[in-house]
Amino acid sequence: MTCILRFTRLTSVSLVAATLVAACSERNPAAPDRVVQSIVVNGAHSLTEGETLTLTATVTFANETSEVVADGVTWSSDNTSVLTVSDRGVVTAAGPGEARIRATYRNVNGTAAVSVAGGVLEVRGRVHESSPTEGVGVSGATVTAIDSRGDTQTAVTDGVGNFSIRSRSGSASLTVTAAGYETSTTSVNISRGNDLSLAVVPVLRDVLISFSPSSPALPLTQRHYRVKIHHAGELRAEFNVSYASASAQKFTNIEVRDADQQVLAATKGYYDQAAPGIRLRVQPGEYEVKFYISDRIDILSLTSWGGEVRHPN
Repeated sequence: MTCILRFTRLTSVSLVAATLVAACSERNPAAPDRVVQSIVVNGAHSLTEGETLTLTATVTFANETSEVVADGVTWSSDNTSVLTVSDRGVVTAAGPGEARIRATYRNVNGTAAVSVAGGVLEVRGRVHESSPTEGVGVSGATVTAIDSRGDTQTAVTDGVGNFSIRSRSGSASLTVTAAGYETSTTSVNISRGNDLSLAVVPVLRDVLISFSPSSPALPLTQRHYRVKIHHAGELRAEFNVSYASASAQKFTNIEVRDADQQVLAATKGYYDQAAPGIRLRVQPGEYEVKFYISDRIDILSLTSWGGEVRHPN
């Protein structure tokens, strides 16, 4: 211990007084029994986004005594996007993840890992077909979200494929099931303000679209079929003809046009031969298939005409 002695001589009515003032320093922090051996950070080790918590630092000294200290402790976080901490040990959960909080006292450190689960958010999204028809929304699809804590939420898409679902922010697994489509599971990061875009692949069948007359035996002048194709494939159109009499041997015609009425393919049959079938590679879009007879006749009967759209696999 260090002391300072100060003497002051006073003269008043021949009185001499002496005043001793002693100012001593604090206990030496380096005293053997006060040497810090370890620090333990106390408090909850899991939070939800937005929560706050006050941590404490318990110090164990060389004499094996322990006490909670507040003054002189320095606090820090190794990931401030997950956890922030004030100079008094108050932590705030900023976002999902994990961070280590450090308390430093007399150059000795103590740490604790704190995990943060995301808060429950309402997010929007859309389920659509995979390329090249990603503009086609899928209605009636079921979207199932499983968040980082294993909680499950479901939603069903509307007529154009849109949905809204509540899920905890952070990593989540989203599964989409829909009739006629392959089940799709995707890992996504749920955050505020994000829009989810989920693609599903159609279960492709050989024949995607068929078109034919309701009564092929009726006299034919012309027939038009509008075909909307969602996936690239092959469009086939053909006549199968049986003639009622030799005088019915006239021209038969097939045309395929695009949405702008541009002729993409055309074929013609002469006399007793039906028009050769058209096989045309097509991309997604709208098409028109036209069957017609060059001359107006009433005695032609057809066993069938029509066609189909096939996917190449």
